[in-house]
Amino acid sequence: MFVLKQEQDGYEFCQKQMAECDRQLEQYFQRREDRSQGASLPEEKRKTRLKKKNGNKPQFGLRADLFRMTGTDLTQIDSIDVMTATTRSPSMGSR
Repeated sequence: MFVLKQEQDGYEFCQKQMAECDRQLEQYFQRREDRSQGASLPEEKRKTRLKKKNGNKPQFGLRADLFRMTGTDLTQIDSIDVMTATTRSPSMGSR
């Protein structure tokens, strides 16, 4: 039982850390310039994308924030999901 309790505590700690990271990332995106020129985010029509599990994805509207920041929906490109778009976005840089 001791080991199980340690594992549970470790899991909960990691979840808290990820939630804090999400908050920091969301604040970062809110400070970035809006390059969408008022355009609305295209609807996601591919069923495989709609059904995809979230896993450790941020728990906020990352796709919408990326669209606002870049002015284009990079996830409309086949094989690019929101996490790939985040790592490939030149605006993310090392600022």
